[in-house]
Amino acid sequence: MKIEPKDDIELAIWDEIETLNENIEIVASLLKDMNIPFLAARNAQELLTMFVQIKNLFKDGNEKIEKKMTILEKLPLLYLQISFIRNQIKSGVSA
Repeated sequence: MKIEPKDDIELAIWDEIETLNENIEIVASLLKDMNIPFLAARNAQELLTMFVQIKNLFKDGNEKIEKKMTILEKLPLLYLQISFIRNQIKSGVSA
């Protein structure tokens, strides 16, 4: 059975939803730290919100596949933000 390109895209999106879930958990765990600096907490909260919005968009059957693909291609850059937030926490950035 030949897999149509659209099927490949849908599989990639569902795989990415799993990755988003993992990253949502990571960011949420960073926010549980009561000593997290303000700026790092704000960045983590914004990133968490963005991840949830993207996940919901991916699950929305009414959204165009092209829009989903554009976002899918840019997600690795968002995942890098987790490292940035961890560095903010380590350095104690508060302003």
